[in-house]
Order: sequence, then structure tokens, then C-alpha cells
Amino acid sequence: MHPRLELRIPISPTAQDMRMVRYFLASLDLFGGDIASQTHTVLSVGADEPPRDLLQEFPWIKQWSVDIRWVDRELFKQWEYDATGVDRFWVESNAEIVAMVDADLLVGASLDSMVARVAESERVHGFMAHISPFGYGNFRSTPSATWWNQIYAAAGMDAPDLDRQVSAWGLDQDFNPNIALADPEHRMAPDYFNYGVIIGPRRHFESMAVTYLDDIETVSTVVPGSRYISQIANCITFARHQIPCDLLPINDNFPLNLPAEEMRRLNPDPYGQDSDEDIRIFHYIGRRKVFASPESVAEFVGRSDVSAVDRVFQERLRATAIQTGELHAD
Repeated sequence: MHPRLELRIPISPTAQDMRMVRYFLASLDLFGGDIASQTHTVLSVGADEPPRDLLQEFPWIKQWSVDIRWVDRELFKQWEYDATGVDRFWVESNAEIVAMVDADLLVGASLDSMVARVAESERVHGFMAHISPFGYGNFRSTPSATWWNQIYAAAGMDAPDLDRQVSAWGLDQDFNPNIALADPEHRMAPDYFNYGVIIGPRRHFESMAVTYLDDIETVSTVVPGSRYISQIANCITFARHQIPCDLLPINDNFPLNLPAEEMRRLNPDPYGQDSDEDIRIFHYIGRRKVFASPESVAEFVGRSDVSAVDRVFQERLRATAIQTGELHAD
């Protein structure tokens, strides 16, 4: 018997975001294993507009077990997209396992083993963020350890142990000179997970919900303007509530915006599953425009100038598009 899984996804009420959700859920049905039939989804919808009936606009939603929540409009105006992330912590649920996930994901293989491992360990799991949240822009001139210490002090907590290496540290700096990929001052972090997939027992997220918004406010006072405020806030909330954490393998949140072979070298799979066919969740960062329309999906899956990992992604996407009816089988 699989534990009940709940996906919590922050979105904007746009056709593109809704298509991404549709493909995510359809790919879960196709490739996600037995757990798919026991999965419930909650959409936290954020926009500076009155709520409207998304079930009427997008009737395909009724194919799945989905609840739709509109984020408080005033909260959204204050925090914008961080507000949609906060709202997910306030969901009342009876699921045993909760996954805080982005919409830009496609399932490529069974999630049964991942969910079972998380349930057995009773820990919150995530894949380490690709770079330090302080490894870019004006933050970069100050060591990450200094920033972490300042944030934890502002939260009334002791300095954290920086015992995790960010997952893209060690890539060739020429890949992107604007971010710290090889600077030892920006190599290590606490349990600083990429927000694409963070999964754990529901009770841990319920504990986090008590202070999460306050912790976001604290982070924003120390690093105003950071694009990673919510990801940073997760760290201090984990520590504040003594929530045990562990790492997801790269196959559970595989970034398609970074060199695949190098990312595998830096983050070898602990189970020896190092083939692109082993990827359970593709995180197609920076490719949301692929889902702008059925035509843009068809254009992408028809391309031949793609990498090896993209070919596997294309195969999963093509099958998913056919499943939705937006692409006809050849």
C-alpha cells in the first residue's frame, strides 16, 4: 500500500501555466507508477485580480483529483510569487506525504521508490540548489558564510552548519561567468534545496507553516531584492523546527538548463542509475515557452538539434502530448 501523496503547485492563472500543470499530471499518469492513482493535487493560484472559475476555463482539470486555491490578493500584492509558495503551507490535508513542486516539471519514470524512501525515512528531502543564493550580482562579493550567519542571527538562531555542497559547484566557470560556479567562498550551504521538488511527511510542513511567513520577512530584511528569498527561508524554518532533512538524487529533480554529463559527474546517483532513461522528474527550467500552445509543444518535440537528455525528455513529452489530445500520433 503506497502512502497518499499530495502535490502542491504554485501557479499564475494563465493558459501557459495551466498547460504545464496538465502535462505534469498527464505524465504522472503515464510514467509515475502506482502512486499516480493515489495522488491529489492542490493548485495555489496567485494574481492581482479577483478569483475566477478555472474549472470552467480548463475543464480537463476534472480528469484528476485537484483542488484550486486563490492566494489572498493583498498577500500576493505584497509578496508576489513568494505568496503562492507560502499559501501551500496553509493547506489542510490528510495526505501522508506532501511534495512542494513547481509547475515546470515532467514525470519520466516511476515515483514509487522515491515516495517510499521518503515515507520510510520520515525526513524532508530535496536536491541541493544549483548555486549559492549569494553567488550572483551584488551579493557575490561577500562570502556565503557571512550571509548565512547574518540571516540566522536575524532569525534569532545560531550560525548554521554549512555541510552541503551546492549541486552545480565545480562546473566550468565559463558556462556562466555571472554566477559563482568555482569560488570556494560560495561552495557550501545548509539544507538549501531547489524548490522544484521538496518532499516529506505532511506533519513537517505543518510545523513549518507556523513561522514560514515570518521567516520570509526576516530573510527579506537581510537580503532585499534576492530572487531566492523563499528557498533561503526554508533553511531557517527547517532549523527552527528541528526538521530532519536528506538529499534527493539528481534523477528526482533533473535540471535541463545545465550540462547534463557534468551535473551527473558532480552529483552521481547513489543507486547507480546514471542513464537519462532513469530520470524520474525533468525540471525544464527556462523552457516554459515550450508550453505556450499546442503548436509550440509540437515544434519542440519535432526538433532534431537536441542533446541526449533532451531526446529522452522529448520522448516523454511527445507521449504526454498525445495523451492530452494536443498532439496526434504519427
